[in-house]
Amino acid sequence: RLRQGDRGRALADLDAAIRIEPRNARVLGLRGRTHQENGQHDRALADLNAALAIERTNIELLMQRGLLLWQQGNAAGTIADLTEVLRRNARNADAYRIRGLAHARSGDSARTIADLTQAVALGVRNAEVYLARAAANERQGQAQAAIADYRAAQQIDRGSAAARDGLRRLGAG
Repeated sequence: RLRQGDRGRALADLDAAIRIEPRNARVLGLRGRTHQENGQHDRALADLNAALAIERTNIELLMQRGLLLWQQGNAAGTIADLTEVLRRNARNADAYRIRGLAHARSGDSARTIADLTQAVALGVRNAEVYLARAAANERQGQAQAAIADYRAAQQIDRGSAAARDGLRRLGAG
């Protein structure tokens, strides 16, 4: 029913499945994702926490909860979950990307740069990544690296006001 876009009916089906098998981490995770898509973040978090209590090392559930925590503005929770994801799969570019952005949100420039550099090395091409890394480089006094990242962001998003302003601020635009 999820594939058909009927989230209400899908939630009813998932509720029924959980009543039958309350310790099914897969179903709890799916219901959590459905709640998340419906904007019901508290319910989504409760389901993901319950699923992870059953399968603590499930990378997909950790990634899903990390993304939900990111959406909620919880940088510390995002960092914790994605650190565990990366401990188990060091080639997860999306985990590096989101964790790097969470480090940026928390003001940790060195970790922002490290994670976003790894995300780029693993193939991420995203203006947001380059802008966050540029700002972190700028805070670290690394003007040339910041300029390179602002230019990379401009290549991806030609209308980026943030990239244009950063280049101007650094005397390169």
